[in-house]
Amino acid sequence: MSKEQFKGVWKFIGFEDKRTFTTKTHIVINENHFWEVHPKSVYYEGEDGPEQEYKLEETEATGIFKFSSSKGYKYLLKIENNILYMKLGDVFGYFPENFEDRGMLSKYELENSKQALKLSQLPQKIKREHYTVENLGTFQYQDKSKYWAGSILFLGQTINLEIVHNDEEKYSCFALLAEKIKEMQAVNLYQIASNNLLTTYNESWKEDDWENEPEEDESLDEDLEYEAPDLTAEEFEARLSLQSICIERDGSCSVFLNDGDLFAGHLINISMDRNCEIENVAIFG
Repeated sequence: MSKEQFKGVWKFIGFEDKRTFTTKTHIVINENHFWEVHPKSVYYEGEDGPEQEYKLEETEATGIFKFSSSKGYKYLLKIENNILYMKLGDVFGYFPENFEDRGMLSKYELENSKQALKLSQLPQKIKREHYTVENLGTFQYQDKSKYWAGSILFLGQTINLEIVHNDEEKYSCFALLAEKIKEMQAVNLYQIASNNLLTTYNESWKEDDWENEPEEDESLDEDLEYEAPDLTAEEFEARLSLQSICIERDGSCSVFLNDGDLFAGHLINISMDRNCEIENVAIFG
């Protein structure tokens, strides 16, 4: 058996474990690349497509090959009764020992020539749509999730901004964007976070705060239990930094702050209604 016998467009039949779900319908193996076919997937110019380089090696067992992809996936391959079997290693980056080993086993059959001709071509990449807002920046449209994404200067920091929209209002969401950002900049976000979460930190989180640990001092009694001091509002706020903003369809928004390791790396989420009135402040993630 040679590499030539594995080349072609293979139709996915199923997994050995029928509970496993996938959106792929085929795999394509050509001279230098292989890829999975996911009909609803979209690929964009300037970004990776689905194709991966691969390497095929014979094993000591007759008819069984090692198949490794450039993204680190490792399979065993064999063809029996015109069915292609691909056994994925249970541990990423390692081949399975054999086809009875743990790991996912998928099965394929060769597609008919008409359909194979269509699928043997890589999917066409789409050019991302951009929209520029004067004095704010350029936003890139995310087709899959229906939102605009970009970076803006907010209170002296460059942060990520996402704008969710209704399908019929794809561009109108920008009409009042500058005014919305101006309203949000008037809100003292760090003070709001401090007012709502400082007590939570001092009562429940300060013992886990590495930055609040004292420096080593040999003169201190090692048997004495150290109690971390409470932070003041000013100290708490100084640890925070802006991360991102998401503006929803109805004009409400969520602001995410980096916690400065106050809460073990969790983000702080401040939710506001369309009038920038605070609805909720919480540790996120």
